[in-house]
Amino acid sequence: MSDKIVQFVCFITNLDILDFKVEWEYYTGEMKLVKAATAIHEKLPSTYSKYRYISLHPSFDDKMPFRFMKQGRTKHSHHHDVKVIQAGGYIPVQISRKGRAAEGEVKLIVCLSHEDSDIEFYKSLSLYRHLNIYQAYYESCEYGYVLEFFVQEANAGLLEQQVKRKPYTERGIYKELIEGL
Repeated sequence: MSDKIVQFVCFITNLDILDFKVEWEYYTGEMKLVKAATAIHEKLPSTYSKYRYISLHPSFDDKMPFRFMKQGRTKHSHHHDVKVIQAGGYIPVQISRKGRAAEGEVKLIVCLSHEDSDIEFYKSLSLYRHLNIYQAYYESCEYGYVLEFFVQEANAGLLEQQVKRKPYTERGIYKELIEGL
């Protein structure tokens, strides 16, 4: 479909968006990332997920290093409050929606373990408007697939319940951050 590899980076933290922004600004500056090409998602309070934030970084390079913190930061930094999970590089195998979620929509992001490759089950679910599917490009990826369901916010919880019937998933309902990052 494309030579583009999408890097997924997940963040486990209790930092609110303002404190996370400080770390994010440092991270993007160190990595020289093009912020406009990076999508940041924040978990909605109504959903359970171990990841508070998830970022997607399109890349045409299979050697994109990820390092969120640098040694020797100031003592005022919150860097010890952020655990970074580099989920790895994924190739798009189905993109039915490019860009941001529409007004009133959120994304249900589902990370499938390597044991779950039943993509047809997820395609057959109802309530979502669009589904993007990314497959692990490297054997060392944290997950086998990452799915982005674009869904009306009112239906997101119901769709999450449908997904929950399958074991081996990490899932959460996220909104893309527009302001501040």
